[in-house]
This record gives sequence, C-alpha cells and structure tokens, in this order.
Amino acid sequence: MTSIKRAGRLTTFGFAVGAGLLVASGAGAAVASAAPDDSGHASTSSSSSSARSARPCAGPTAKPKPPRSVSSSDVSAPVVALHTKRSSAQVSAAAAAPAMSTKQATVKRASALPTPGQVQQTIVAGLDSARRRLDDLRQKIETLVANQIIGLQDNLVTLRIDLERVFNPNKQIIYGNLANAQYWAAGGAQTSNLMAAAMVISAITGQTVTAQNIIDEAMNTDSVARPGRAMYLGTNTYDWVWATDAVQLMENHGVKVTTVYYTKSQEQRALNTVETALSQGKSVIVSINGTVVSSNTSSQEQWTTEHQAVLLGINITKNLVYLNDGANPQGQNLTMSIEDFLDAWQASRYTAIIAELAPATAQTTREANAA
Repeated sequence: MTSIKRAGRLTTFGFAVGAGLLVASGAGAAVASAAPDDSGHASTSSSSSSARSARPCAGPTAKPKPPRSVSSSDVSAPVVALHTKRSSAQVSAAAAAPAMSTKQATVKRASALPTPGQVQQTIVAGLDSARRRLDDLRQKIETLVANQIIGLQDNLVTLRIDLERVFNPNKQIIYGNLANAQYWAAGGAQTSNLMAAAMVISAITGQTVTAQNIIDEAMNTDSVARPGRAMYLGTNTYDWVWATDAVQLMENHGVKVTTVYYTKSQEQRALNTVETALSQGKSVIVSINGTVVSSNTSSQEQWTTEHQAVLLGINITKNLVYLNDGANPQGQNLTMSIEDFLDAWQASRYTAIIAELAPATAQTTREANAA
C-alpha cells in the first residue's frame, strides 16, 4: 500500500508539473503576442491566431510560417497618422499667439484697475457719507436729549405743584410775573401780533415799545412772510400782520424766540411747558381762538376771533390764567379760568411762542450793568 500511495503521489506530481509547463508556455505566448513588433505597432492578429502561435512545434523539422500580409481591406489594420510639414509663417504665428494673448490680458488687467483720481474720489465720497451719518446721529442724539430734558422738566414742575398743594394748601402757587401787565399795548385784532411783540420786547429787554412804535416799525420793515412789501400797510387798510413778521421784529430787538405746538392729546404737556417757561422768567405768547370769557370785567366779555395774547401768569391755587390782550381795548391783565383758557388755546393746537433774551444781548446787558 505504501508503494502504491507513493506511486500515486509521483503520478500526481508529474501531472502537476506538466500542467504548470503547459500554462507557462501559454502565458509566454500571450505576452509575446501583446508585445510591440519591429515596426513599433501592436500586433493585430486575432485571438485564434494567437492561440495557434502558442502551440509548441511538432519538432525541430517544423518549418516557420511565412509572414502574414495585411491587406488594405483588413479592418483590424493599424491606423497610421500622417505628419505634414508646417510653414515658417504658421510656426511664427503660433509662437506669437500666446505672447499676444498674454500682452492683451496684461493690458486688460491694467485697464481694470482704478486710477488715482478715481481712488481719491471714492475716498472723499466715503468720508462725506460718514460725516453726514455722524451729523445725523448727532442731531438725533441732541433731539433725544432735549426731549428727555423737557420731559424731566415737565415732570418736575408737576411734582412740585403736587408737593406744594399737599404741604402748603393755603399758599398761592403762581407761575409768571404779573407785574409785566404794565407793558400792555392795544391796537385791534389786525395788529394783535404786533401788540404782543411790543409787550414782550418791553418786558424782556427793558426797552419801552409802545403800540405806535411797533406799528411804525412794521410799516417800515420788509416782510419775511410776504416778500416785496412791508410787514404792515397801515391802520386804515384792514391789513393783518403775520406772526412770522412779529417774530422777526422781536429778534431784531435781541429777543430769542422758540415756537412750540402740541396735539389735542398733549394738553397737560403743553400746560407744563408754558408753566416751566414762566417759572424761568421767560415771556409767553399764546394763540387763542373760540369763545373766550373774561372775568376781569363786569360785563364778562366774550370774543371768538383768533389772535395772539401775552400769557402773564398762571395761578394754580385760584385756578386762574392772567393775560395781556392787545386785541381787546380792555385787555390789560385779563383773567380766565384754566379750563376756559385751555379750550380757547386748544383750537390753535396749543401754539405758544416762548421768548427770552438772546445770549449775545444778555452778555452785553451784563457788561453794561457791570460798568
């Protein structure tokens, strides 16, 4: 059994060696058929011819087969590329084309860059835009701060009134200077703006400005409201004087003027504003309209013409308002209830002209007093 097994193993080994040689010879033939031939082109023989060429020769006497000729009709024939000669002009043009393209690209990139002038204009425009934005921001901040200060002042005035009412119930709380009633000037409804301006100028600057003084000045001063004519044409012409012209006359006399107005829902704020101005020694001109009842005369006069009057003071304790009205022949130191005054004032959107001595004039006055 041992010899039989050994013989079987040898036989198996022999078959394995023979199969290995056969496989090796076939792989070598396949590599040979895939290798380039003498002409530099890959072999075009079919798989069947490769298989035939891979067969071992029958013996040393076997004759080599003649080389296979390839006809033009063979579709498996290699394609040979034909090379043509190029002229020197074409070669020069081809060589010059990249150079020209590079030069053109360089010129194009250079032309795309901004000039120094354009850069400067861009910088200046940017700085101007930034400056305008800063100015707008500054104005908004100033307005916000001013509104906050005004609101704080209004609240302080209201708080002070409430505290005085609580701790001094018998004390009269009066805002304003009732002594300014002495500067009353009357000239009719058409010139009520002029009369109010005359009273304010006299009270603030100490100048004595009568009704006739202010009328003469208006007749000889160019109008800012109606250019090309005088502010006032005369008492016999039924001409009216505009409020803006009266303001201009006050400014000509060194008076600083600020005009304010409020909506119907801001009644308390409007009242607080004029109370604060009066408590600071400023003069206030109000526009009144509607039925105005005066309790200063026995006849309880009423009038409905819209006009300007000087607000002398407000008596919180007695609930009275004091007015110098230049449209009323008996309009010196008139008194009204606060409720009636607010009704008459509300019709003109609580319009008020707050006047004070201009800063330059105030400095000049202080220097004159010191001298």
